[in-house]
Amino acid sequence: MPNLDSAYWANLERVEKQVELLKTLLKEKDLPDSLNDPQHRKDSINVAHFASKLYDISCELSALSEEMMVGDEVEKRWDAKPENCYESIEEKRQDHGVYARNH
Repeated sequence: MPNLDSAYWANLERVEKQVELLKTLLKEKDLPDSLNDPQHRKDSINVAHFASKLYDISCELSALSEEMMVGDEVEKRWDAKPENCYESIEEKRQDHGVYARNH
């Protein structure tokens, strides 16, 4: 079984860095008051730059979130522990917060 911890926590750090970049981008944005009535030629450059940076950060966050979807693997590892074996499907449902239909 691959070690989930090292990659997961490294990716979480990368997510945190991307979030900081996003916060900085939003704080320092230089967008015109109206896109319909630009006041300067540079307004189009600023809008394009903002959108491009936002897209880059979003793509990185999306890729990282996909890599961090290891919940099923964590559940398999939990279930594989001998002390966590369920004696019935009802016991597993209760442990997961899902109650039997008869109740």
